[in-house]
Amino acid sequence: MIKRPAPVLSLAAVLAVTPLLCSVLFLAPSSAAAQQPAGTGALKTRGAKMPPATPVSTASQPSLSPFTWLAGHWQGEWGPRAAQQVWMAPQSGVMVGAFQESEDGKTLVVEFYTIALTPGGIELRVRHFTPALTPWEKSGPTVLILKSVDAKRILFESVDHGRRSRWSLSRSAPDTFVERFEIVPKEGEQQVAEITFHRYTSAPPSKR
Repeated sequence: MIKRPAPVLSLAAVLAVTPLLCSVLFLAPSSAAAQQPAGTGALKTRGAKMPPATPVSTASQPSLSPFTWLAGHWQGEWGPRAAQQVWMAPQSGVMVGAFQESEDGKTLVVEFYTIALTPGGIELRVRHFTPALTPWEKSGPTVLILKSVDAKRILFESVDHGRRSRWSLSRSAPDTFVERFEIVPKEGEQQVAEITFHRYTSAPPSKR
């Protein structure tokens, strides 16, 4: 989601940050590119605290049916960077997704997702890879727990050593959603990144 490539960080620096946001917060566009109009993606930091999430109802057995609208091919932009995301329909209690971020014909990161039914509820698992499929996270995927879901919004959250991470999808139209990443550290400023995705009924033209 990019004119000149962002500086390359050491692997230690990448792994020191919550993995879910590595591709967005550490592969951030330049300050000029980040100042794009609303809807093209934005990165902001502020000290405000996030409101509490609405707990998932336990009145009925969990189901992946509220996620079926996400199945398909989605395309977005973040400054000069291109982002595409593909989700399969739920199958056997698991929904599989993939993400690619590129700039100037170069792939910066590949991500794989699963949304799965587990004994503890519905979980989102995310793992980042290089284009050669070398994993960024040596300790395994990032795991977030479903906090709320309805026809227009999905929210997953995790807390690690006092640092809260959130991943949400807000559906603004039948074929449009805003993906939002948030990190609220135990100390310091909140970090936020947003990308607007639009559905493609057929695969978009490739950018070489």
